[in-house]
Amino acid sequence: GFTWSLITTNITAAVNNGYICSGGTDLTIALPATSAVGDAIVVVLDGSTSFQITQATGQRIRVGNITTSLGAGGTVTSNAQGDYIGIVCKVANTLWTTVNSCGNLTVV
Repeated sequence: GFTWSLITTNITAAVNNGYICSGGTDLTIALPATSAVGDAIVVVLDGSTSFQITQATGQRIRVGNITTSLGAGGTVTSNAQGDYIGIVCKVANTLWTTVNSCGNLTVV
């Protein structure tokens, strides 16, 4: 199963969970430190100002043909209400790839 949560504060994501950013200002969602191939996370902007997915050392996120910078400097950020991203772990603990998204996400 997949669990959905409304969030209004910064969090570290749990695998196989979806997050609706529904309040607060700019919310930060950190990738989990531990993930297995096939684990998934979905983030939706609906009420907050924006969301930003952050990474730890050795982690990356592929969005289309762009990949975030390796490690803590890499991020994916929303730009408008209704933006969302669904990512799945491709390489345990380190590489996530986008399986669906909507909006004009900023990838750094």
